[in-house]
Amino acid sequence: MGGERSGKSYHGALQLVCRYQLGSLYWIVAEEYETCVPEFEYTVEFLRQLDAFDKEDLSWPKEGPKSVRTRDGVLIETRSAQDYKRIAEKAPDGIIGCEVGRWHWLTFQRVSGRLAQKRGWAWLSGSFEGSLGWQAEKWNQWQGVNMEQARSFSIRTDENEFLFSGPDDPEILRLKASHPHDYFMERYCAVPVPPSGRVYREFEYVTHVSEFADYVAGKPVELWIDPGYSGAYAVLAAQCIGETVNIVDEVYVQRLTNQEVINQCMRRMWWKDVQPYGIIDIAGRGHTGERSPIEAWSEVAKIHLTSEFVHISDGIDRVHSFLRIDPVLHRPPMLVHPRCVGLIAEMGVGKHPIEGMGMYKYKTDSNGNVLSEAPVDRDNHACSALAYGLIGHYGTISRSVGGSANYRHAPSANYRRREQDQLWIPGQDGIV
Repeated sequence: MGGERSGKSYHGALQLVCRYQLGSLYWIVAEEYETCVPEFEYTVEFLRQLDAFDKEDLSWPKEGPKSVRTRDGVLIETRSAQDYKRIAEKAPDGIIGCEVGRWHWLTFQRVSGRLAQKRGWAWLSGSFEGSLGWQAEKWNQWQGVNMEQARSFSIRTDENEFLFSGPDDPEILRLKASHPHDYFMERYCAVPVPPSGRVYREFEYVTHVSEFADYVAGKPVELWIDPGYSGAYAVLAAQCIGETVNIVDEVYVQRLTNQEVINQCMRRMWWKDVQPYGIIDIAGRGHTGERSPIEAWSEVAKIHLTSEFVHISDGIDRVHSFLRIDPVLHRPPMLVHPRCVGLIAEMGVGKHPIEGMGMYKYKTDSNGNVLSEAPVDRDNHACSALAYGLIGHYGTISRSVGGSANYRHAPSANYRRREQDQLWIPGQDGIV
Protein backbone atom coordinates (compact mmCIF):
# COMPACT_ATOMS: atom_id res chain seq x y z
CA MET A 1 0.00 0.00 0.00
CA GLY A 2 1.27 3.45 -0.82
CA GLY A 3 0.70 7.04 0.09
CA GLU A 4 -0.58 9.51 -2.47
CA ARG A 5 1.94 10.11 -5.29
CA SER A 6 4.28 7.47 -3.85
CA GLY A 7 4.90 5.76 -7.21
CA LYS A 8 2.61 2.73 -6.87
CA SER A 9 1.88 2.45 -10.63
CA TYR A 10 5.56 2.82 -11.50
CA HIS A 11 6.57 0.04 -9.10
CA GLY A 12 3.80 -2.26 -10.35
CA ALA A 13 4.94 -1.94 -13.96
CA LEU A 14 8.56 -2.61 -12.92
CA GLN A 15 7.48 -5.81 -11.15
CA LEU A 16 5.69 -7.00 -14.29
CA VAL A 17 8.45 -6.20 -16.77
CA CYS A 18 11.09 -7.83 -14.55
CA ARG A 19 9.10 -11.09 -14.55
CA TYR A 20 7.30 -11.19 -17.91
CA GLN A 21 9.70 -13.64 -19.62
CA LEU A 22 8.95 -16.28 -16.97
CA GLY A 23 5.42 -16.91 -18.28
CA SER A 24 3.07 -16.39 -21.21
CA LEU A 25 0.05 -14.46 -19.87
CA TYR A 26 -0.21 -11.53 -17.45
CA TRP A 27 -3.09 -9.34 -16.35
CA ILE A 28 -3.32 -5.79 -15.09
CA VAL A 29 -6.57 -5.77 -13.07
CA ALA A 30 -8.69 -2.97 -11.61
CA GLU A 31 -12.36 -2.43 -10.82
CA GLU A 32 -12.67 -0.40 -14.06
CA TYR A 33 -10.57 -0.47 -17.23
CA GLU A 34 -9.66 3.21 -16.88
CA THR A 35 -7.90 2.54 -13.56
CA CYS A 36 -5.49 0.13 -15.30
CA VAL A 37 -4.14 2.84 -17.62
CA PRO A 38 -1.19 4.16 -15.51
CA GLU A 39 0.28 0.68 -14.95
CA PHE A 40 -0.27 -0.23 -18.60
CA GLU A 41 1.38 3.00 -19.81
CA TYR A 42 4.48 2.37 -17.71
CA THR A 43 4.61 -1.27 -18.81
CA VAL A 44 4.44 -0.39 -22.51
CA GLU A 45 7.08 2.31 -22.09
CA PHE A 46 9.47 -0.07 -20.32
CA LEU A 47 8.94 -2.75 -22.99
CA ARG A 48 9.47 -0.12 -25.71
CA GLN A 49 12.81 0.82 -24.18
CA LEU A 50 13.72 -2.88 -24.26
CA ASP A 51 12.56 -3.08 -27.91
CA ALA A 52 10.45 -6.07 -26.82
CA PHE A 53 7.40 -5.69 -29.13
CA ASP A 54 6.34 -4.56 -32.59
CA LYS A 55 3.96 -1.63 -33.03
CA GLU A 56 1.27 -3.75 -34.68
CA ASP A 57 1.14 -5.99 -31.57
CA LEU A 58 -0.02 -3.11 -29.36
CA SER A 59 -3.79 -2.65 -28.94
CA TRP A 60 -4.70 0.65 -27.27
CA PRO A 61 -8.34 1.67 -27.83
CA LYS A 62 -9.72 4.74 -26.05
CA GLU A 63 -12.06 2.59 -23.97
CA GLY A 64 -12.17 -1.05 -22.93
CA PRO A 65 -9.36 -3.63 -22.66
CA LYS A 66 -5.84 -2.93 -23.85
CA SER A 67 -3.07 -5.41 -24.64
CA VAL A 68 0.47 -5.84 -25.89
CA ARG A 69 2.15 -9.00 -27.16
CA THR A 70 5.94 -9.25 -27.02
CA ARG A 71 8.08 -10.72 -29.77
CA ASP A 72 8.55 -13.89 -27.73
CA GLY A 73 4.77 -14.41 -27.52
CA VAL A 74 4.03 -13.08 -24.02
CA LEU A 75 0.57 -11.44 -23.76
CA ILE A 76 -0.12 -8.64 -21.27
CA GLU A 77 -3.77 -7.54 -20.94
CA THR A 78 -5.82 -5.12 -18.86
CA ARG A 79 -8.89 -6.59 -17.17
CA SER A 80 -11.87 -5.06 -15.44
CA ALA A 81 -13.08 -6.82 -12.31
CA GLN A 82 -16.61 -5.99 -13.43
CA ASP A 83 -16.18 -8.40 -16.33
CA TYR A 84 -16.25 -11.56 -14.21
CA LYS A 85 -16.65 -13.90 -17.19
CA ARG A 86 -13.40 -12.72 -18.75
CA ILE A 87 -11.59 -13.00 -15.41
CA ALA A 88 -12.69 -16.63 -15.17
CA GLU A 89 -11.81 -17.77 -18.69
CA LYS A 90 -8.02 -18.25 -18.41
CA ALA A 91 -5.28 -18.66 -15.84
CA PRO A 92 -2.51 -16.02 -15.87
CA ASP A 93 1.06 -16.43 -14.68
CA GLY A 94 0.92 -13.19 -12.76
CA ILE A 95 -1.34 -10.28 -11.93
CA ILE A 96 -0.78 -6.61 -11.23
CA GLY A 97 -3.64 -5.32 -9.06
CA CYS A 98 -4.39 -1.60 -9.36
CA GLU A 99 -5.98 0.52 -6.61
CA VAL A 100 -6.93 -2.48 -4.47
CA GLY A 101 -8.16 -0.05 -1.81
CA ARG A 102 -11.29 0.17 -4.00
CA TRP A 103 -11.57 -3.55 -4.72
CA HIS A 104 -14.52 -5.57 -3.51
CA TRP A 105 -13.77 -8.70 -1.53
CA LEU A 106 -15.21 -10.74 -4.39
CA THR A 107 -12.62 -9.29 -6.78
CA PHE A 108 -9.76 -10.37 -4.53
CA GLN A 109 -11.23 -13.87 -4.22
CA ARG A 110 -11.64 -14.26 -7.98
CA VAL A 111 -8.13 -13.01 -8.68
CA SER A 112 -6.70 -15.39 -6.07
CA GLY A 113 -8.61 -18.27 -7.64
CA ARG A 114 -7.26 -17.50 -11.11
CA LEU A 115 -3.67 -17.67 -9.84
CA ALA A 116 -4.03 -21.12 -8.29
CA GLN A 117 -3.83 -23.16 -11.51
CA LYS A 118 -0.36 -21.93 -12.50
CA ARG A 119 0.80 -21.08 -8.96
CA GLY A 120 1.01 -17.52 -10.20
CA TRP A 121 2.11 -14.40 -8.36
CA ALA A 122 0.30 -11.16 -7.60
CA TRP A 123 1.53 -7.64 -6.93
CA LEU A 124 -1.36 -5.68 -5.40
CA SER A 125 -1.07 -1.97 -4.75
CA GLY A 126 -3.36 0.82 -3.67
CA SER A 127 -4.16 3.33 -0.94
CA PHE A 128 -6.20 2.73 2.19
CA GLU A 129 -9.76 4.01 1.94
CA GLY A 130 -10.67 4.72 5.56
CA SER A 131 -8.64 1.81 7.03
CA LEU A 132 -11.78 -0.32 6.88
CA GLY A 133 -12.51 -3.58 5.12
CA TRP A 134 -10.54 -6.58 3.95
CA GLN A 135 -7.57 -4.57 2.63
CA ALA A 136 -6.54 -3.30 6.07
CA GLU A 137 -7.12 -6.75 7.58
CA LYS A 138 -4.95 -8.45 4.97
CA TRP A 139 -2.24 -5.82 5.31
CA ASN A 140 -2.06 -6.54 9.05
CA GLN A 141 -2.15 -10.32 8.56
CA TRP A 142 0.61 -10.21 5.97
CA GLN A 143 2.97 -8.21 8.17
CA GLY A 144 4.14 -11.51 9.66
CA VAL A 145 4.36 -15.20 8.78
CA ASN A 146 1.09 -16.44 7.25
CA MET A 147 -0.34 -19.46 5.41
CA GLU A 148 -0.99 -17.40 2.27
CA GLN A 149 2.74 -16.87 1.68
CA ALA A 150 2.08 -13.16 1.31
CA ARG A 151 3.89 -10.06 2.48
CA SER A 152 2.69 -6.52 3.01
CA PHE A 153 4.57 -3.25 3.26
CA SER A 154 4.01 0.47 2.76
CA ILE A 155 5.59 3.12 0.57
CA ARG A 156 5.32 6.60 2.05
CA THR A 157 4.65 9.64 -0.11
CA ASP A 158 7.96 11.23 0.91
CA GLU A 159 9.84 8.16 -0.40
CA ASN A 160 9.14 9.24 -3.98
CA GLU A 161 12.49 10.93 -4.58
CA PHE A 162 11.41 12.24 -7.97
CA LEU A 163 8.90 14.55 -6.26
CA PHE A 164 10.07 15.04 -2.67
CA SER A 165 13.35 15.38 -0.79
CA GLY A 166 12.23 13.21 2.16
CA PRO A 167 10.14 13.51 5.33
CA ASP A 168 11.41 17.05 5.93
CA ASP A 169 10.37 18.28 2.51
CA PRO A 170 8.42 21.55 3.00
CA GLU A 171 5.40 20.18 1.13
CA ILE A 172 5.32 17.03 3.28
CA LEU A 173 5.54 19.17 6.42
CA ARG A 174 2.69 21.33 5.13
CA LEU A 175 0.52 18.26 4.51
CA LYS A 176 1.31 16.93 7.98
CA ALA A 177 0.30 20.21 9.57
CA SER A 178 -2.85 20.52 7.46
CA HIS A 179 -4.44 17.14 8.30
CA PRO A 180 -5.34 15.17 11.44
CA HIS A 181 -2.71 12.62 12.50
CA ASP A 182 -4.78 9.56 11.56
CA TYR A 183 -5.59 10.93 8.12
CA PHE A 184 -1.96 11.81 7.43
CA MET A 185 -0.77 8.36 8.53
CA GLU A 186 -3.30 6.63 6.29
CA ARG A 187 -3.16 8.79 3.15
CA TYR A 188 0.55 9.73 3.09
CA CYS A 189 2.30 7.07 5.20
CA ALA A 190 0.11 4.16 3.97
CA VAL A 191 -0.45 2.78 7.47
CA PRO A 192 -4.01 1.71 8.37
CA VAL A 193 -5.43 3.52 11.38
CA PRO A 194 -8.70 1.76 12.20
CA PRO A 195 -11.22 3.74 14.23
CA SER A 196 -11.20 3.07 17.95
CA GLY A 197 -14.13 2.16 20.15
CA ARG A 198 -15.83 -0.41 17.91
CA VAL A 199 -18.52 -2.34 19.76
CA TYR A 200 -17.89 -5.52 17.76
CA ARG A 201 -14.10 -5.50 17.45
CA GLU A 202 -13.89 -9.19 16.54
CA PHE A 203 -16.01 -8.71 13.40
CA GLU A 204 -13.64 -9.06 10.42
CA TYR A 205 -14.48 -8.80 6.78
CA VAL A 206 -12.38 -11.80 5.76
CA THR A 207 -13.90 -13.97 8.52
CA HIS A 208 -17.54 -12.96 8.81
CA VAL A 209 -18.47 -11.69 5.33
CA SER A 210 -18.93 -14.46 2.80
CA GLU A 211 -20.76 -15.38 -0.39
CA PHE A 212 -21.58 -18.66 1.34
CA ALA A 213 -24.20 -16.68 3.28
CA ASP A 214 -26.26 -16.30 0.10
CA TYR A 215 -29.99 -16.90 -0.02
CA VAL A 216 -31.03 -20.55 -0.38
CA ALA A 217 -34.36 -20.87 -2.18
CA GLY A 218 -36.92 -23.01 -0.40
CA LYS A 219 -35.44 -22.40 3.06
CA PRO A 220 -37.39 -20.20 5.53
CA VAL A 221 -36.45 -16.53 5.63
CA GLU A 222 -37.16 -14.57 8.80
CA LEU A 223 -37.19 -10.79 8.99
CA TRP A 224 -35.43 -8.98 11.84
CA ILE A 225 -36.35 -5.30 11.88
CA ASP A 226 -35.30 -2.03 13.46
CA PRO A 227 -37.70 0.67 12.25
CA GLY A 228 -36.61 4.26 11.81
CA TYR A 229 -36.93 7.31 9.63
CA SER A 230 -34.37 10.11 10.07
CA GLY A 231 -31.69 7.61 11.12
CA ALA A 232 -32.17 4.39 9.18
CA TYR A 233 -34.79 1.69 8.72
CA ALA A 234 -33.05 -1.70 8.79
CA VAL A 235 -34.58 -5.02 7.74
CA LEU A 236 -32.35 -8.10 7.88
CA ALA A 237 -33.30 -11.25 5.98
CA ALA A 238 -32.00 -14.20 8.00
CA GLN A 239 -31.92 -17.91 7.26
CA CYS A 240 -31.40 -19.94 10.45
CA ILE A 241 -30.47 -23.54 9.85
CA GLY A 242 -29.84 -25.46 13.07
CA GLU A 243 -27.14 -23.66 15.01
CA THR A 244 -25.95 -21.50 12.09
CA VAL A 245 -27.27 -18.16 10.88
CA ASN A 246 -26.84 -16.56 7.47
CA ILE A 247 -27.76 -12.89 7.03
CA VAL A 248 -28.55 -13.20 3.33
CA ASP A 249 -29.70 -9.65 2.57
CA GLU A 250 -30.81 -6.34 4.02
CA VAL A 251 -33.03 -3.41 3.23
CA TYR A 252 -31.21 -0.42 4.73
CA VAL A 253 -32.84 2.90 3.89
CA GLN A 254 -33.48 6.37 5.23
CA ARG A 255 -36.58 8.59 5.28
CA LEU A 256 -38.96 5.95 3.92
CA THR A 257 -42.34 5.01 5.37
CA ASN A 258 -43.30 1.55 6.57
CA GLN A 259 -45.23 1.03 3.35
CA GLU A 260 -42.26 1.97 1.18
CA VAL A 261 -39.91 -0.31 3.10
CA ILE A 262 -42.37 -3.20 2.86
CA ASN A 263 -42.66 -2.62 -0.89
CA GLN A 264 -38.88 -2.84 -1.26
CA CYS A 265 -38.80 -6.09 0.70
CA MET A 266 -41.61 -7.60 -1.37
CA ARG A 267 -39.55 -7.05 -4.54
CA ARG A 268 -36.58 -9.07 -3.25
CA MET A 269 -35.95 -12.57 -4.57
CA TRP A 270 -36.25 -14.12 -1.10
CA TRP A 271 -39.71 -12.72 -0.36
CA LYS A 272 -41.50 -15.92 -1.41
CA ASP A 273 -39.81 -17.75 1.49
CA VAL A 274 -40.49 -15.10 4.17
CA GLN A 275 -42.24 -16.56 7.20
CA PRO A 276 -45.50 -15.06 8.55
CA TYR A 277 -43.71 -14.12 11.77
CA GLY A 278 -40.62 -12.06 12.57
CA ILE A 279 -38.91 -9.94 15.21
CA ILE A 280 -38.82 -6.16 15.58
CA ASP A 281 -37.16 -3.69 17.91
CA ILE A 282 -39.44 -2.65 20.76
CA ALA A 283 -39.68 0.75 19.06
CA GLY A 284 -41.89 -1.01 16.51
CA ARG A 285 -44.80 -0.64 18.91
CA GLY A 286 -44.66 3.16 18.72
CA HIS A 287 -47.04 5.22 16.60
CA THR A 288 -45.18 7.71 14.44
CA GLY A 289 -48.13 8.04 12.07
CA GLU A 290 -51.49 6.41 11.59
CA ARG A 291 -50.10 2.92 12.18
CA SER A 292 -47.23 1.51 14.19
CA PRO A 293 -44.60 -0.52 12.29
CA ILE A 294 -46.01 -3.70 13.85
CA GLU A 295 -49.49 -2.86 12.59
CA ALA A 296 -48.22 -1.88 9.14
CA TRP A 297 -46.33 -5.16 8.64
CA SER A 298 -49.34 -7.14 9.88
CA GLU A 299 -51.90 -5.38 7.68
CA VAL A 300 -49.84 -4.92 4.50
CA ALA A 301 -47.48 -7.90 4.47
CA LYS A 302 -49.43 -10.32 6.72
CA ILE A 303 -46.31 -10.74 8.85
CA HIS A 304 -46.89 -10.76 12.60
CA LEU A 305 -43.94 -9.29 14.48
CA THR A 306 -43.05 -9.78 18.11
CA SER A 307 -41.15 -7.28 20.22
CA GLU A 308 -39.88 -7.33 23.75
CA PHE A 309 -37.44 -5.25 25.74
CA VAL A 310 -33.83 -6.36 25.33
CA HIS A 311 -31.16 -4.85 27.52
CA ILE A 312 -28.31 -3.38 25.47
CA SER A 313 -25.67 -5.54 27.20
CA ASP A 314 -27.71 -8.71 26.62
CA GLY A 315 -28.02 -7.92 22.92
CA ILE A 316 -24.29 -7.21 22.57
CA ASP A 317 -23.39 -10.42 24.44
CA ARG A 318 -25.63 -12.49 22.16
CA VAL A 319 -24.15 -10.98 19.00
CA HIS A 320 -20.63 -11.55 20.34
CA SER A 321 -21.47 -15.24 20.81
CA PHE A 322 -22.21 -15.57 17.10
CA LEU A 323 -19.01 -13.78 16.06
CA ARG A 324 -16.62 -16.07 17.91
CA ILE A 325 -15.04 -18.94 15.98
CA ASP A 326 -16.90 -22.17 16.68
CA PRO A 327 -14.41 -24.98 17.54
CA VAL A 328 -16.51 -27.55 15.66
CA LEU A 329 -17.42 -25.49 12.59
CA HIS A 330 -13.96 -23.83 12.48
CA ARG A 331 -15.78 -20.62 11.56
CA PRO A 332 -18.23 -18.30 13.27
CA PRO A 333 -21.81 -19.63 13.53
CA MET A 334 -23.04 -16.51 11.73
CA LEU A 335 -22.02 -15.25 8.28
CA VAL A 336 -23.06 -12.05 6.52
CA HIS A 337 -23.45 -11.71 2.75
CA PRO A 338 -21.41 -8.88 1.14
CA ARG A 339 -24.62 -7.20 -0.06
CA CYS A 340 -25.47 -6.28 3.56
CA VAL A 341 -23.46 -3.05 3.38
CA GLY A 342 -25.38 -1.27 6.15
CA LEU A 343 -24.76 -4.00 8.72
CA ILE A 344 -21.12 -4.35 7.66
CA ALA A 345 -20.60 -0.59 8.00
CA GLU A 346 -22.14 -0.50 11.47
CA MET A 347 -19.83 -3.35 12.46
CA GLY A 348 -16.95 -1.03 11.50
CA VAL A 349 -15.37 -2.76 8.49
CA GLY A 350 -16.95 -0.99 5.55
CA LYS A 351 -18.00 2.36 4.13
CA HIS A 352 -21.46 3.42 5.25
CA PRO A 353 -24.11 3.63 2.50
CA ILE A 354 -25.71 6.73 4.07
CA GLU A 355 -23.76 9.99 4.21
CA GLY A 356 -23.05 11.19 7.74
CA MET A 357 -23.46 7.79 9.40
CA GLY A 358 -20.74 5.41 10.58
CA MET A 359 -19.96 2.49 12.83
CA TYR A 360 -21.56 1.44 16.12
CA LYS A 361 -19.06 2.47 18.79
CA TYR A 362 -18.34 3.44 22.37
CA LYS A 363 -17.51 6.98 23.37
CA THR A 364 -13.73 7.46 23.45
CA ASP A 365 -11.27 10.16 24.43
CA SER A 366 -8.67 11.73 22.13
CA ASN A 367 -6.34 8.77 22.71
CA GLY A 368 -8.94 6.20 21.75
CA ASN A 369 -9.66 5.01 25.30
CA VAL A 370 -13.24 3.87 25.92
CA LEU A 371 -15.01 6.17 28.40
CA SER A 372 -18.24 4.26 29.03
CA GLU A 373 -19.57 0.71 29.03
CA ALA A 374 -22.69 1.90 27.22
CA PRO A 375 -22.29 2.39 23.44
CA VAL A 376 -23.28 5.62 21.74
CA ASP A 377 -26.95 5.25 20.79
CA ARG A 378 -26.62 5.89 17.06
CA ASP A 379 -25.43 4.10 13.91
CA ASN A 380 -26.76 0.85 15.37
CA HIS A 381 -29.93 0.18 13.39
CA ALA A 382 -28.88 -3.05 11.67
CA CYS A 383 -26.95 -4.11 14.79
CA SER A 384 -30.09 -3.65 16.88
CA ALA A 385 -32.15 -5.68 14.43
CA LEU A 386 -29.48 -8.39 14.61
CA ALA A 387 -29.42 -8.42 18.41
CA TYR A 388 -33.21 -8.54 18.68
CA GLY A 389 -33.37 -11.28 16.07
CA LEU A 390 -30.72 -13.50 17.65
CA ILE A 391 -32.23 -13.16 21.13
CA GLY A 392 -35.72 -13.73 19.80
CA HIS A 393 -34.56 -16.86 17.99
CA TYR A 394 -31.98 -18.26 20.43
CA GLY A 395 -32.64 -16.47 23.73
CA THR A 396 -30.24 -14.55 25.96
CA ILE A 397 -26.95 -15.96 27.20
CA SER A 398 -27.46 -17.64 30.56
CA ARG A 399 -24.78 -17.22 33.21
CA SER A 400 -24.04 -19.40 36.22
CA VAL A 401 -23.38 -18.13 39.73
CA GLY A 402 -19.65 -18.29 39.07
CA GLY A 403 -20.00 -16.03 36.06
CA SER A 404 -19.42 -18.57 33.30
CA ALA A 405 -21.63 -18.13 30.27
CA ASN A 406 -23.69 -20.66 28.35
CA TYR A 407 -23.43 -19.70 24.68
CA ARG A 408 -25.87 -22.31 23.39
CA HIS A 409 -27.29 -21.51 19.96
CA ALA A 410 -30.27 -23.88 19.99
CA PRO A 411 -33.63 -22.15 19.28
CA SER A 412 -35.36 -20.98 22.44
CA ALA A 413 -38.51 -22.68 23.76
CA ASN A 414 -40.64 -19.64 22.94
CA TYR A 415 -39.32 -19.63 19.39
CA ARG A 416 -40.08 -23.32 18.88
CA ARG A 417 -43.65 -22.66 20.03
CA ARG A 418 -43.90 -19.71 17.66
CA GLU A 419 -42.68 -21.84 14.71
CA GLN A 420 -45.29 -24.43 15.54
CA ASP A 421 -48.26 -22.09 15.96
CA GLN A 422 -47.25 -19.37 13.48
CA LEU A 423 -49.82 -17.03 14.95
CA TRP A 424 -48.61 -14.03 16.84
CA ILE A 425 -50.83 -11.31 18.30
CA PRO A 426 -49.73 -8.01 16.68
CA GLY A 427 -48.27 -5.62 19.25
CA GLN A 428 -48.31 -8.16 22.07
CA ASP A 429 -45.95 -10.79 23.43
CA GLY A 430 -48.43 -13.59 23.96
CA ILE A 431 -48.73 -16.69 21.78
CA VAL A 432 -52.11 -17.99 20.70
